[in-house]
Amino acid sequence: MQQNTNLQTFDDWMSWKDNVYKLNIKSSRLSKTNTPKHLNKSITYICSNLGLRPIQDFQITMNEVRFRTKTFLAMFKMNFNENE
Repeated sequence: MQQNTNLQTFDDWMSWKDNVYKLNIKSSRLSKTNTPKHLNKSITYICSNLGLRPIQDFQITMNEVRFRTKTFLAMFKMNFNENE
């Protein structure tokens, strides 16, 4: 069962390639509040407040966030400030 779930998650990731938000992470700009871990928490918090579900509606890697629909991507862009 777990393998099937992982395959579905990967298939979703690949099919969502058009609904991507690239994160601008440069090691020279990293601070205590702008680390990949902090960004991951911030992105998850924003998406959860928008009613999006992790894995089913959005997936995060260190360099990008992918969304199931363009609408979800647009909602995220309106609420995310990368300079926080």
